[in-house]
Formats: sequence, structure tokens, C-alpha cells
Amino acid sequence: MNSLCRFDFLWCTVAVVTHLEKSDGPLFFPSCATLNQSRSIPIVDQLVRSEQTRRALLPDASAESWKAALIRVEAVAVTQSQTQNHVTWWSSDGFDEYVEERLRDTSLPK
Repeated sequence: MNSLCRFDFLWCTVAVVTHLEKSDGPLFFPSCATLNQSRSIPIVDQLVRSEQTRRALLPDASAESWKAALIRVEAVAVTQSQTQNHVTWWSSDGFDEYVEERLRDTSLPK
């Protein structure tokens, strides 16, 4: 289940990175939001910490694009979690700060 959640979050993030100009609409739906956020956090951490991972996935995508995509997917996941479960499995408290702290500089750590 953890792997599926991580893949889902990754897929959504890649979809956004490659289509930043489009609205959320049918572009992506983070199904992982129906489960606890902790299942997806490791892929976020890997994307934030590893330029090698980001380059392997999308060689031409900028760190700024990754940052925007990660924050956008996380925001939709928080909303989906609240509307689907009536229990908030995802929270913008802490997670946004976590992502922002590591993504503040568009050069992202290696």
C-alpha cells in the first residue's frame, strides 16, 4: 500500500511538472489522499533531497517546477482527504512547512 501511495503521489507530481500551465481539473487526482499522508511522505522527501532522482524522471524540469508541482499536489491531496474521509488524513500543517523548508531555494539540495 505504501508503494502504491508513493507511486500515485509521484505520478500526480510528474503530471503537474509536465503541464504547469494547465489547471488541476482532470490533470491529476491524488488517490493516495484517502490514506494517511505518512505513506506518501518518503517520495516527497526523495524528490526534495535528490537531484539525481528528479533528473532521472524529467531531465529538463527545473527545481522551481518541481517545487510548484509538489506544493500543488499536496494542496489537492489535503482537500481530497477532507472531502472524502470526513477524517483528515492529510494536513497542510507541518507538511507544507516541511516541503517549503527544503524547497525554499530553487536550486534544491543534491
